Amino acid sequence: MLKNSKKKLRKLGAFSLVLAQVAAVGVVAPMTSASAFAGSAITRNMENLDRGVVATKTNDGVLISWRRLATEPADTTFTLYRNQEKINEGAVTNFVDASGTVNDKYTVVANGQMSDSVGVWENGYLDIPLAKAPESDVLQMDRNGIYYGSYTPGDSSYGDLDGDGQYEIVMLWSPSDAKDAATGGRTGKVYMDAYKLDGTQLWRIDMGYNIRAGQHDTHLNVADFDGDGRAEVMVRTADGTVDGQGNVIGDASKGETYENSWAALNDGKNLQGPLYVTCFDGETGKALDTIDYFPNNTVGSNAASLTFGDDFGNRSERYNSTIAYIDGQSPSAVFARGYYFGKGISTPNGRTGAAAYSFKNGKLKMEWSFDTAESKNNGYIGQGNHQIEAGDVDGDGKDEILYGALTWDNDGSILWCTYQEHGDAMHLGDFDPTKEGLEWLKAYEDYSADSEVFDLKGPQLSPYITSNTIFKNSAAAAAQGAPNDRHQWGISLQNAKTGEFYQIHNGIKDTGRAMIANIGYGDSWYAMWGAGSSGYWDSNGNELPDLKAAMNGRIYWTGDLQDELQDHNGAGKEITVTKWNDNTKTFDKIFEGKGSHSINSTKGNPNLQADLLGDWREEIVSYAITGQDTKKEKTTIKGNFDKDVEVELDKTVYQYSLRLYETPYATNYNFYTLAHDDIYRNSSATDTNCYNQPPHISWYMNDHIANSQYTTQPDANVKLVSNSYKAKAFDESALPVAGSTPSTDSPFVDVVGHWGKTYIDKMYKAGVINGMDDTHFAPDGTVTKGQFATLIVNALKIDTDSSLASEHWAMPFVKAAQNANLIAEDIPFTVEDFDKEISREEMASMVAKAAAYKNVEAKAADKKFTDASDIAAWAVEDVNNAVGLGIINGMDDGSFQPKANATRAQAATMLSMLWDLIK
Repeated sequence: MLKNSKKKLRKLGAFSLVLAQVAAVGVVAPMTSASAFAGSAITRNMENLDRGVVATKTNDGVLISWRRLATEPADTTFTLYRNQEKINEGAVTNFVDASGTVNDKYTVVANGQMSDSVGVWENGYLDIPLAKAPESDVLQMDRNGIYYGSYTPGDSSYGDLDGDGQYEIVMLWSPSDAKDAATGGRTGKVYMDAYKLDGTQLWRIDMGYNIRAGQHDTHLNVADFDGDGRAEVMVRTADGTVDGQGNVIGDASKGETYENSWAALNDGKNLQGPLYVTCFDGETGKALDTIDYFPNNTVGSNAASLTFGDDFGNRSERYNSTIAYIDGQSPSAVFARGYYFGKGISTPNGRTGAAAYSFKNGKLKMEWSFDTAESKNNGYIGQGNHQIEAGDVDGDGKDEILYGALTWDNDGSILWCTYQEHGDAMHLGDFDPTKEGLEWLKAYEDYSADSEVFDLKGPQLSPYITSNTIFKNSAAAAAQGAPNDRHQWGISLQNAKTGEFYQIHNGIKDTGRAMIANIGYGDSWYAMWGAGSSGYWDSNGNELPDLKAAMNGRIYWTGDLQDELQDHNGAGKEITVTKWNDNTKTFDKIFEGKGSHSINSTKGNPNLQADLLGDWREEIVSYAITGQDTKKEKTTIKGNFDKDVEVELDKTVYQYSLRLYETPYATNYNFYTLAHDDIYRNSSATDTNCYNQPPHISWYMNDHIANSQYTTQPDANVKLVSNSYKAKAFDESALPVAGSTPSTDSPFVDVVGHWGKTYIDKMYKAGVINGMDDTHFAPDGTVTKGQFATLIVNALKIDTDSSLASEHWAMPFVKAAQNANLIAEDIPFTVEDFDKEISREEMASMVAKAAAYKNVEAKAADKKFTDASDIAAWAVEDVNNAVGLGIINGMDDGSFQPKANATRAQAATMLSMLWDLIK
């Protein structure tokens, strides 16, 4: 076993923790260490987060887990309460309560402050209900015939959008007709949603017809760019993008329909219309500022697109972006366009452009730009990857941007370039603790047998190869005749600061995927492997046997300090986690997410992987199907000889949730949240880019090797930005009441402290309403007309005809409501309207008519709303009756907001008031 022969470049600092505390809780005390580049005095702004307490039922009891922030000392300990009982003092970020049950609630206390109390996840996951999926009007055709397209939840990111100390999720809706940039044709529009973890939808942004749907198009940069304590969202936009408040960006006339869009001019690709960068408010989805994208299109001509090297928009439509702290203190977003050589149609032959954007004082600013169209940069054409990464690789505290063979310094100048051309997957992190700084793994797509840039002794490559460089062909590549003096496809590991090659291993073809991870293989610091017969290699450059390892992702899932591997059971199937067993020399499957679905086809990643809750281990977020509605719809298509043919097709709309899975494993290691690590936080943006790759951290961890010193975490040089979150002072009387039943009349953990809690609890207990799942009600979520018709019919106990459900699940209840005259003729209530949100005046009308149905007489109303003139004429009498019945009172500001969408809490409140009148 390895002893202490390895060079220790990271100095270990003193770590003080009372030994009695360590013994009491059985933890391994991590030692603090200086990072490889501890000399930087720049302090990074990071999110001020709450404890993120999560409790999960396991075979051993209840596992409770919570955050330690990067600004808190490593010897910070916590007191844990089950209901009103103190069950542990001195715990460090997780604890297994062997006596815990699913009916208990847990509270974490530290430094005189208490967390919110949380219930227990019975099944190891939280379902985050999503708003209704967009409906596609696109017809698709395959071997199964013609059918309507559909939407599924796609790439996602995270940030504290409203400044409450909790992470929210920003998610893309991906249409089933999304296309690669190499393929022509129209796609469905992309939509971007934001959700709180209780399912409350904050907003939806319509990206418009001029932003195409595909892996290379929309990437999510979610960060607190302006330092106000709330995260913004910065993405590429175009004419016709509609923000979360309904405001159109750019020229609305170029995006009202597909036919009048810029995209329609070039087979679905916007090669002639202007492109923008827009910064959206994270809480409201409002566009705060918009600036020109660089490099932009030539308006009204595809001249700019041609400079990227082809005439059909494949090379120009390769977009990338990432978060990067280019000043070391605040996040910016770096956008890049193009990474291929061209096909000889332009001079120079191809193009790559990039720009960094900051957002301060409500304004976007381009901080720097880079363009190979400038003569001084011509030599850097074709040096990008299907990915982008950012991190401080040179130790100045500011982030560099790695794009493949090309790396930009934080100011946009060239840090280094190996000229090895285009590649696919990339990984940035501290994978080898015996080498200073960060390492860089790259997989290669381009290779030319007659190009000197791949010659190991050639002028471009030789400066990056030293006497310590390990160059070996894999056995498979050697058998196929791979050269011994040239770099051919395969994978390489480099010094991220200088580009120096540590290992090079040839493959035999385009190497589309690669992975590096500390899987706990023998005495190796890491193992790395790639597709295309690149082989498996350890940290000493020894070829390993075929490990049959997954190549889609790595994750911290168990409690030790090795990487597990994230994979799936096939495209669109269940997410899995496997762990290397060094005794049997095989991978064991330790997790399979029941009901989960991978995204992005063979890339096999979940919607999101991040340290969202609990201690330093990562969560998996994957979409699940929770319901569906299929209806027949007639449409006209072109048949033989261009004749119109009317057909009847099934149109299915699915109901989805994002299923957030939590590890069931305890850990002995006390690390601060990974979300306060610089490389990891930047990865929240790079994760969603093109060829999705998993996040890594900026430091090395390992407890597998004998006498390992790498059970440490570097001190973080971060500042938590002030926001609206403030931890509550400990108040013993505020602890939830103990007992075998939930502490409220409903099991919903997300209604505690909500104004509608009493009404929600009452209606749940009465059997009138249910939650979005077993523990969440989503009180601020919206209500559809079909849902409210169902609720009011159930409350009135009106009989329904279940045979009508074949047309739509809500039809029996709507018909019953119509027969009872509960629905005014002026309320649109066709089948197409069942899944549309109900307004406050429509809901008030139905409740007033329900009271009349039960012969409850309304008193004269004397309340005057400040916006009474906004109430529709047909609804005035019903609203006045609802006021007279005491069912509605209006908003705190004296308004009624008749056209606003009603929330689930408002629906429960009105039903509760009605219930009291009629029971």
